[in-house]
Amino acid sequence: MVVAGTKDAVLMVESEASELSEEVMLGGVMYAHEQFQVVIDNVAEFAKEVGIAPREWVAPADNETLLTSIKSKFEVKLLKLIKLLIRWSVMKKWVKLKMLH
Repeated sequence: MVVAGTKDAVLMVESEASELSEEVMLGGVMYAHEQFQVVIDNVAEFAKEVGIAPREWVAPADNETLLTSIKSKFEVKLLKLIKLLIRWSVMKKWVKLKMLH
């Protein structure tokens, strides 16, 4: 499992542990978040010691022309794909349950 984030939040989780329960996975994510606080705190302390101030990041403005173009070309197809993937996931769970009984 790979977990990345900030002091306040988990931003990314990568794992191939498909056999673990949600409870176990969530526990792992929470543990990882606690553990990388040490690294975050040490980096902040080191930066303070050497006189480097945190940089403020400002997101660029949305490119409405690009967003409109992407939506017009892909939104309907993506929504259909998402619905198909949800159905597939439900069917997969249903088949798994049927195999258990």
